[in-house]
Amino acid sequence: MREHLPSELVDRDDRKQLASALRKLATGKLTNFAFEDLVPFRTQDAGVRAVADHAWYLYSDLHEHELRGEAALTREGRREVARWLLFLDTDVEYEWPDMRWARAALVPFNVLSLGAAGAAMRWWLARRGALDVWPFIRRSDLDVAMRRWPRR
Repeated sequence: MREHLPSELVDRDDRKQLASALRKLATGKLTNFAFEDLVPFRTQDAGVRAVADHAWYLYSDLHEHELRGEAALTREGRREVARWLLFLDTDVEYEWPDMRWARAALVPFNVLSLGAAGAAMRWWLARRGALDVWPFIRRSDLDVAMRRWPRR
């Protein structure tokens, strides 16, 4: 079990700002466009950038809407967002590789390979950490965070 102390790589203010906006988005109290206006995209905190990038998959960016009705998160989606929020409430540094470059580059290769490129990427990532606890990289970090919650 690792003890995490505040780090210069963790920006508490940006994490709080993103967590607040994400909580409102996930509960249908904020539109997708309003959410994007609140995201601290210029942060130095890699965890904030990664969670903000993943949040983009929660909604359509083709029109403004709230996550209500048919657009509401599924139970699984709410659980995943809850884990992201828990991560943002910690001082745990984000340790996953920066994959922003791969998202766009992987799409054509994944289509041409009938999904094999995506499977290879998931295999590569799984060798670096526990994918099912993302944005934490280790299950033990999630377990520690869950034992300490709620912090405030």
